[in-house]
Amino acid sequence: MSISTDLRTTLTYLIAILGIPVLMVIALTYINRNSKQRLAQRLGAKSIVYIGGLGVIVHELSHLLVALLFGHHVNSFRLLITDVPDNGGALGYVKHSWNKKNYYQF
Repeated sequence: MSISTDLRTTLTYLIAILGIPVLMVIALTYINRNSKQRLAQRLGAKSIVYIGGLGVIVHELSHLLVALLFGHHVNSFRLLITDVPDNGGALGYVKHSWNKKNYYQF
């Protein structure tokens, strides 16, 4: 094997390992932004909240579950906020606190 063959093989693997995921992220980001923009134009900004509501609920439940598993104190949470202003805002939240001296909670 020569150095040029090794270099070519290394670059091929590098492109496969890094390039393909990067291209997928770029494509999915474009699709996501484009679909949300079209949805908001056709059905209004609040339509994104109603269609994406189930995903928001699952997402916030995962935050709540992890906070509870690590012994955090949950101050408040809302799984879905439907009265979001048209210019954006949080669709849900979990507010929690923890003991920074406790290694498990930290």
